[in-house]
Amino acid sequence: MAKRLEHVEAAKEECRRLGASLEIIQGGRHLIGVVAINGKTRKTSLSISPSDHRVCGKVRQYIRKMVREMTC
Repeated sequence: MAKRLEHVEAAKEECRRLGASLEIIQGGRHLIGVVAINGKTRKTSLSISPSDHRVCGKVRQYIRKMVREMTC
């Protein structure tokens, strides 16, 4: 059974809320999140096993910042 990664789910939910798409790619040690909106894309690295309990909020904040930069 696959492990549910809460911070990845938070990133997907935030992208969905903002009208962007998120594609998750398996990298070496990390997951690569590719955010796309209005024909522009940005990549971000997501840890497979984050140690910080605030990671969900930080991921949401970073996704919002990325989308805001791409839509300006």
